[in-house]
Amino acid sequence: MRAARKNRRRRGGKGKGCARSRQIDGIHAQAGEYASLT
Repeated sequence: MRAARKNRRRRGGKGKGCARSRQIDGIHAQAGEYASLT
């Protein structure tokens, strides 16, 4: 599952995972992923 998360994090905001990344961005916000998603 970790590998899938890494993949999603790469195309999180730009891919179709936009809506889904929103749900995950809460967890990534701690790792500073939110900034990379926006």
